[in-house]
Amino acid sequence: MTAARITARKRDSSPSDGPAEMPDISEDAATTSAQITNVHNPKKQKVAHDVDEDMQGNAGLGEPNEPRVENVVPLVEDMEHEVTDDEADDYEALESKTDDDISFANAFADDIYQSDEFDLDDDEYAEKEYEIEEYERTFPNIIDKPLDIKISIYKDPEFEQWMQSICLDCSYQGKPIGHALGRHIHRGMIRRDFYRIMEEPCQDMSDVAFEVFDRYGSLKKEFKDHSVRKGSGAWSSELDEGILLLIETVSVDKSWRRNGIAAFMVEAVMKKANGRRPSKYSSAGMAFTLAIPACLNSVVDGESKGMSLKECRAVRGAHCDAATAFFRSIGFRRIGASSCFGVATDTNHATRKIPLAEDFDPQEAEQQFDYSDSQHDDGMVEQLLYDQERSPIKNKRGEKYPLHQKIEVLTDTECLENFKGLCELSSPEEAGPDWKTIDYIANNIIHAAATSLKDKTLAWLLDNIDQDRSLRTARNARGYTPLEQLVANLDDKRIRTQRGFLTVVLSDEFLGYPDEAIACIASLRGIGEITYEDKCRIKYGCTCESCIGGIISPRMKYVLKTQAEMTGDDLDFEVEDGLSWTMWHDVNIKHVAPDIQLNFRTNKSLRQGFANTFKFIASCLQEDQVPTSRNVLRIWENASEWPPVTRNFLQRGGTVISALKFVFESARDTDIKSGDGMFFDVPEFLQEVQDLPECRNDHEYGAAAIACGVEGVGSCSYVELQAV
Repeated sequence: MTAARITARKRDSSPSDGPAEMPDISEDAATTSAQITNVHNPKKQKVAHDVDEDMQGNAGLGEPNEPRVENVVPLVEDMEHEVTDDEADDYEALESKTDDDISFANAFADDIYQSDEFDLDDDEYAEKEYEIEEYERTFPNIIDKPLDIKISIYKDPEFEQWMQSICLDCSYQGKPIGHALGRHIHRGMIRRDFYRIMEEPCQDMSDVAFEVFDRYGSLKKEFKDHSVRKGSGAWSSELDEGILLLIETVSVDKSWRRNGIAAFMVEAVMKKANGRRPSKYSSAGMAFTLAIPACLNSVVDGESKGMSLKECRAVRGAHCDAATAFFRSIGFRRIGASSCFGVATDTNHATRKIPLAEDFDPQEAEQQFDYSDSQHDDGMVEQLLYDQERSPIKNKRGEKYPLHQKIEVLTDTECLENFKGLCELSSPEEAGPDWKTIDYIANNIIHAAATSLKDKTLAWLLDNIDQDRSLRTARNARGYTPLEQLVANLDDKRIRTQRGFLTVVLSDEFLGYPDEAIACIASLRGIGEITYEDKCRIKYGCTCESCIGGIISPRMKYVLKTQAEMTGDDLDFEVEDGLSWTMWHDVNIKHVAPDIQLNFRTNKSLRQGFANTFKFIASCLQEDQVPTSRNVLRIWENASEWPPVTRNFLQRGGTVISALKFVFESARDTDIKSGDGMFFDVPEFLQEVQDLPECRNDHEYGAAAIACGVEGVGSCSYVELQAV
């Protein structure tokens, strides 16, 4: 299901003398609120489907009071086919069953039907409707035909703590003519695990989350300050905060269009959202409304039967353009260079001042190939256009972009030798290949070599073909230079992977970019002889050029060091009283082996040694060393500690990891993005952090912990917040 849809439907009851038609981008039937209940509750939909199958399977098996198992035999015998010996044996065995056997089977069946799994009235699975408003509404062009409006709130038990659905249905004389659906999202409650949680309810929310926001729900940096990708430049850090409303569906019967119904429905959903809280834990209202104008594949397929693929793309483009024009007409403006549009509740927001005609549109990609003589099958348009394994497409790509094709299909060594040969064969009499050719999205050969991770080929092209540096600084249709496109691709792979229809978040398992990617980035940055420090910073995506080990940024270093110091000082409290100390610091010692935790009660040396371990971690960070076990132990050995309490802790089986893991978890849990932000509630800490350079790795505690040898420090799982 695509994001926001402007749909149209034909119905006999609709007025026949409607105004001029917009391009049809609709489903064939209206979506009622009852249908919405099942569509947006997968559990309930599955249960209903299972029950329907069971009911159909038992249809005609006899009266309700007759044994269900016994009646299977007459039903099968009535079928016109020759009974095999095996089937005859089965029938005899079934007929020989005793009454007790049949009673047991029926009792078992009754248990299944009465179980919670199949109980459609069970509150666990029921999506509930609240705050129903019903009224009539007239429109200027159809004042004699008042429409019935129903707007209500749907709560899915699985998501109701942070999201609710706002449904609006519009009908005339009992027949649906319009529908709108919005998702009211309390972003603050899911910020810790934003991507994973936004991916669960529906595809639309997943698309918006991954395209527009970073993993913690803030607007992506490129939409704020990139020279091209920021678009109009009107969207900035204000979109990092606040409640969101996502317009997922807008549909109007085709005969009722051009009467302001669609605009009214969107505005009514926005008004409903602005006057309420998405959950009992949140404040009222919403800050921004978002939508991704799109169209349905089924509509395009229905309108483009018998057309060429080129014509199909034109049909799809017309529908998407109409949807985009609609949202712009009611105040939405494009967010950066993304496909998402938004409108701020604040009437003084910068986007409110952008005229409709001046809103930003990214450069359009050219059509890859001319398919004027090709027909398509229903539902196969996009697959045929982009499936690179189909020989006609692959051959035409090779004919039109031969250099790009070589980079794509040859190994790095083969491609390098091929390009060298092409360069040697060219002469003044016979022109060589056009090294400045660009493909359908304006990627030149430097773009192609970089994104294919052909590091040897890329280095040769930079030295021998791009001597004037024009190719390495050129931008493609997305606004990226070769270096920017490569980094964007790598960052996307760092964040997620697609497994079927499921998007899996990978950020906390990031182990660094491959060596080929590191070499490509170094070449594009003009780094001649790459040092170990440079390699680490490229490997882990450092953007501040100051990360320790390439992964621990200055801001993260400050937070980790401060947490280690505070924890060490905290563990000094009540260190003389073993029982009180153990009870008071039960959270701090949770990663220590259970037998050592027991010994903490009676052994002061162990308690003090564990406390001192945190201080050695802080010292390690202070000396700009990655706090691995080896580096922390080196700091401890050089400290000549006396009395040797830390040695005692380590010799009894204690580990640096038990302390280091707590430091990472504490930093994560109190971080302003990955946690509750308590660390930054201290003005002194906040100012110190803000004075340090910003980096891509500032909040990547899971990946940093893995680089330090600590496993299992990922994003916090979503936990219900208590009422404030």
